[in-house]
Amino acid sequence: MTETTTAATAGPEIGLSAGLFDVRFEEECSYGGIFFGGAALTPGTLAMKTKGSGAPVQATVLLDSGEIEEVPAARTVSGTTATLSVTGPALANRTFNCALVSASEQKEPVGGVSWMFFPVAPPPPPAIPIPPGPAPTAPPAPKGPPPAALTIAKPKTTTVKAGKWATVKVKVSNTGGSTLPSGSLRVKPAKGVNVKPESQKLPVLAPGASWSLTVKVQLTEKAKAKSTLGLIASGTGATTGSGSLIVKLKE
Repeated sequence: MTETTTAATAGPEIGLSAGLFDVRFEEECSYGGIFFGGAALTPGTLAMKTKGSGAPVQATVLLDSGEIEEVPAARTVSGTTATLSVTGPALANRTFNCALVSASEQKEPVGGVSWMFFPVAPPPPPAIPIPPGPAPTAPPAPKGPPPAALTIAKPKTTTVKAGKWATVKVKVSNTGGSTLPSGSLRVKPAKGVNVKPESQKLPVLAPGASWSLTVKVQLTEKAKAKSTLGLIASGTGATTGSGSLIVKLKE
């Protein structure tokens, strides 16, 4: 704890007095709460006094019990600045809100005395670091449209004579949410049934679009009276669709 005063004529012939005290019943920091002649008036008051740069500092603290305790003190002079400093456990946990510094000329005849009173603001409490909160959760990535989905409309049952070719139309639709860039329709022939073509390409199908393909079938003598042909529609990134084509032998 250091009290410093600056005067144009500070030196060996200038006596310094300083004090720290707690103003409890007054609205302002003033002479009424400090010491006079080196005697502390308020419990907890620190009083310091010296008669020159070469003289020892008289520093006392008035304890709450009413006793006066001397505390280690020192004085240093640098140019026109004289500093009185004290330290000791008797000063711990004290509340000081007012300070006094006075300078007096020690030569005969004694000159005037300069008094300075000013409030003391305690240092701000150390900032308490606020622990970081949980890291913000990244929002989920926006979902894209559902993929393309192929469905096959059920073709009508076809009746054909043995050895004859019949033409059947197969309708494929994109019922998904994305465009089908490419795909195909494949027909799985049954025993005794010829199909052409067994596989053919689908065009680009936007969501909700449909496309009809032509398939030719022929029943041989080895065909059953009723044959079921499998239909499979597939495409890039699309849900596969399946269906069946029923062909009957005409007597």
